[in-house]
Amino acid sequence: MALSLMAAKQLLENLTLPVSLANPVIEQQWQTNAGTLIIRVELQLLGQVMKLCVHSELPTIGVLKLEGNGTQAVASSGNANKASLELDCLPTNQTYTLVVEFPEIEQQPLLLAINLII
Repeated sequence: MALSLMAAKQLLENLTLPVSLANPVIEQQWQTNAGTLIIRVELQLLGQVMKLCVHSELPTIGVLKLEGNGTQAVASSGNANKASLELDCLPTNQTYTLVVEFPEIEQQPLLLAINLII
């Protein structure tokens, strides 16, 4: 049972991207059925405005959906297999949800958590 709990904890950590003003950029890779998925998350402070930016390199055509704090942003990769989006965010500890979908292949969407730590 302890091994199952440790495995579940590791899985959750692999699907959570922590970003903060002290560590404003994080990049992670995952292997999917279609190939390598690369997600880069950046926290930008532009004067009084804070933005959460997500850049992706997708193994196939995909759609990104970023939600949090009552707002949502959506981006499609088209044939370039790259997509980027951004969302204004509040300077508070918050968790945002990033959904990565691949419409052309039969694969469940990948659900990631982005933890904004202030």
